[in-house]
Amino acid sequence: MRIISKDDLQTEMMTALGLGRASLSFDSREVLAAAIRRAAGFLCPCPSKSLIDAVMQPLRYVAQSSDDLETTVRDVVEDLVAVGDLQEFRDVALNSSALLYLAPPSYVYLLGDKVILLGVTPDSVSFLPEDIEQMIGVKGGLRFLRKEPPHVGIGSKVSVRDLEGRSEDYIITPPHKADASSNNISVDSPVGNALLDKALGDKVEVPIPAGVRVLRITGVSSQADQEEDEELVSVLSQFGLVRCSEDNWLKAPPDETAEEHINHFNRVLKNAAQCGEIPSLTILDSERNVSYYPGRWSSPKSLSGNYLGRRPQAYGNDIWCYLELEKGRPKKFLDLPFPSSAGLRGCDEAWRLQAALDARLRKPQQYRLRKTTGPSYVVDIFSPIPNWMERRWDWIGNRVKNIGCLLSFEFAKSDLEQEIDFARRKLWLAEYSQ
Repeated sequence: MRIISKDDLQTEMMTALGLGRASLSFDSREVLAAAIRRAAGFLCPCPSKSLIDAVMQPLRYVAQSSDDLETTVRDVVEDLVAVGDLQEFRDVALNSSALLYLAPPSYVYLLGDKVILLGVTPDSVSFLPEDIEQMIGVKGGLRFLRKEPPHVGIGSKVSVRDLEGRSEDYIITPPHKADASSNNISVDSPVGNALLDKALGDKVEVPIPAGVRVLRITGVSSQADQEEDEELVSVLSQFGLVRCSEDNWLKAPPDETAEEHINHFNRVLKNAAQCGEIPSLTILDSERNVSYYPGRWSSPKSLSGNYLGRRPQAYGNDIWCYLELEKGRPKKFLDLPFPSSAGLRGCDEAWRLQAALDARLRKPQQYRLRKTTGPSYVVDIFSPIPNWMERRWDWIGNRVKNIGCLLSFEFAKSDLEQEIDFARRKLWLAEYSQ
């Protein structure tokens, strides 16, 4: 036996988890996600608490701050379910508590030449070749393949955005193939010359009669890049990874009004059988402050109407349900998720339905915008969001420390407008007002 320092322990742990980045702290989301995936490879199927305990035990005395460790580990387990590394199922017929299962090894090829890795192998044994293992990068709970950013050359398709937010697309061509009508610009033109050899994300200055025009490169692709990506995708498929479509991974429900969404649930609830008392039932009170989620939970008291609730079971977590109350007494209820809601958890279905209920009462759930010191914005969320929204925002933005809210995500200015619009269309959110 030998005594090792905390720094040595950190280095060995990073190596064991396949991170190889000693700059990450023990309690960072990246390290916790890797530790949870490793534990899941040996323990799943199992309750989420088993994973939480398995990860917390060795980290309790070495993490920088153990006070909130359990909460953080629980949150990261939820992240991995949202991302698609783990899957949560409950056997409705046996009324059993939810268990976590390993999602099969798979990948998502996103627009912009990004490859996301999903799933966990039993016993956490990787079967990917070493050269691909070395390409794996991490961002919170996400794993992706890091590639050299494509550079602009002759034949490249380039997307740019100027300081006013106007976007343009070009194809860089030899001088004799230039054609302004189809956005084919010569490599010798002011724009083409400025873009040549630059990479995704770079800013360039193009001389114009009035001075200088600043452009930011937002997309670069070429035939050679496409062939390289196709070869990479082929290798992943050869090693048994299943391709998941971008639409499937970033899937979101169709646009609809809050009223339309509620009516769907009300029609099903209307046909449900009558029920008796439900001991220890708790509900989300739609009349309470939408900006303080924990404070919205209460007993049914003497309330009447349709509410979201949670009913206890002998083993495992409480079950989400949608129910009709009459003077505080349950008349009918439906367990969530519906059998037809493939891939959704009960909480995902419940949180969107509650957002619709709040919007119908003209008390929509809220988001808050905060400007950072850099060229980005933070969106604060005060209520839980479904996993399809977390998955999207984990990739497009960056999860940051939440202050006075439940969740916070940082977005580049160029992405902010579309993501706020997404939140308004899918969850009917409104901007926070004190």
